[in-house]
Amino acid sequence: MVLRKKKTLTFAVHNTGTASLGNLAVTLSGANAAEFKLTAKFTAALKPGASKTFTVQFAPTTAGVKQAALVVVSNDADPGRNPWLVNLTATATASHSATDKAVEAAGEIDSAQ
Repeated sequence: MVLRKKKTLTFAVHNTGTASLGNLAVTLSGANAAEFKLTAKFTAALKPGASKTFTVQFAPTTAGVKQAALVVVSNDADPGRNPWLVNLTATATASHSATDKAVEAAGEIDSAQ
């Protein structure tokens, strides 16, 4: 099966606090986590007022509705913000072309806190 199209969303972590935000880690979990690709590398703490962006790409290998969770952990002491969870849902549809049996990402990646 050949992948024809991928969808990508950009996310940002903003430090709105007064102390550095450290021990940052971003991961994907859930039944279809392998259908999403993450580009997040936090090598240093975020100073107050700073932000860092990363992307999540929907890269399906089979057709159907795919779900995963984006998990952001840090040293934030607020239990409502650590970990921070974002539910991801996307749909991949199969091509019905006689010459191309590809999977295409359809629509957008839906994310909700």
